[in-house]
Amino acid sequence: MSVLESRKITKIYPGTVALKEVSVSFESGKIHALVGKNGSGKSTLLKIFSGDVAPTMGEILIDGVPVNFNDPRDAFTKGIATVYQELSLVQGMSVAENILMCRLPMKGKLIDWKKTYAMAEELLKEMHVDISTREMVYNLSMWKCQMIEIVKAMSFNPKVLQLDEPTSALAQNEIQVLFKMLRELKKKKDVIIIYVTHRLQELWQIADTCTVLRDGKLIGTKSIEDAAPKDIIYMMFGDTEIHSRPADLKVRDEIVLEVKGLTRKNCFENVSFKLKKGEVLGIAGMLGAGRTELLKSIFGADPFDSGEIIYNGKHIDSPNPVKMKKAGFALTPEDRKLDGLVQIMSIKNNLCVASLEKIAP
Repeated sequence: MSVLESRKITKIYPGTVALKEVSVSFESGKIHALVGKNGSGKSTLLKIFSGDVAPTMGEILIDGVPVNFNDPRDAFTKGIATVYQELSLVQGMSVAENILMCRLPMKGKLIDWKKTYAMAEELLKEMHVDISTREMVYNLSMWKCQMIEIVKAMSFNPKVLQLDEPTSALAQNEIQVLFKMLRELKKKKDVIIIYVTHRLQELWQIADTCTVLRDGKLIGTKSIEDAAPKDIIYMMFGDTEIHSRPADLKVRDEIVLEVKGLTRKNCFENVSFKLKKGEVLGIAGMLGAGRTELLKSIFGADPFDSGEIIYNGKHIDSPNPVKMKKAGFALTPEDRKLDGLVQIMSIKNNLCVASLEKIAP
């Protein structure tokens, strides 16, 4: 049994104590949830374990032996693999190329593609993942990319697998596929799984233990079997007041948006709904049901074959993002990193780029 341990880990940034004397241990054969509100220090602890951030004080031990990480590669060679919320797959390469990147089998001076696909397929089968090794990553959904990242990480046989918000962009049925995979890992691999999440309802589905951080301090670790939701919430926030929907916030009869018979071949068919003022309308469905495609068509990012979109009583002809944005629509895409941000621009410029006309002189 492997053990990852931190002893009095402290991380101080100018003006901020991100972590203060955090001592915690994680055992293999279990899924350890790491939770806390924003700013609690869980991401900092994850980055310290992964070698991305150096602690100000304290030490890390693996199987009782102190280790020092100079960078992420150093942590990786010592057996700690991390799958971050922002995935790192190369979109223009195949599944097999991504899994075996930088270690593709060679035949002389050429890549042995037959062996590459065979090796990748074996790794996928071992993890019970049914994805073609020849498929290009840009064709894959978010949950499949998440699976490929985990298969890639596990192909190095790490002692520790850290998962940072792995379900943040997944639907419920996709989450269940991921959970099945993690349960198989727990059974068959001697690996420590650290699972960071904001979705507290997931804890009782997948975790064995739950470690809570608050304001950079370790509040405690509980076995999930012995923890009730109210216990975890109290550990995360302290005394809290339960809020309900404000009494003066009521759904009105006024229809803001109406969609009639919207159809896009092979994506969705004859979708109709009415959105009233003050109402929150949920759109649900299984993988491939067309939820994402529907929203993109309404926003004008993708075309649709037939149907109508009526906003504030006015029919919108040939919608496109520019027209819909001027009308008051906004779209947060499924893949924020790929479709929602301009990676070569600063945070400031990304925040301003959608509203330049409002701030330009």
